[in-house]
Amino acid sequence: MPGKNRLQNNRRVEWALPALQSYHGTLQRIAEQDVLTVALFEQRVMHALSLLASQPGMGTPGTRAGVRSFAVPNTGHTLEYRMQDDILRVTRWYRQRRKRP
Repeated sequence: MPGKNRLQNNRRVEWALPALQSYHGTLQRIAEQDVLTVALFEQRVMHALSLLASQPGMGTPGTRAGVRSFAVPNTGHTLEYRMQDDILRVTRWYRQRRKRP
């Protein structure tokens, strides 16, 4: 489960509190509609995090220095992240259909 954890490649992942709250809200909304889909959704997110931790340059450069964005395949969501030292920090999680503030 996101928060602070290690991926298979032994890199650490940390979520900013607003990003983590948004992610948990997404999981809750999905669970209300289909409990089985939540596990698949989480697998897709964890796979994306693992890929990003091993290849941080995969994402698209963002408007803020050092921040990149990555559309998590088959989820309809995007995460913004940055690499600091050996830590992948998720700074934002949002639905792709939502307009950016």
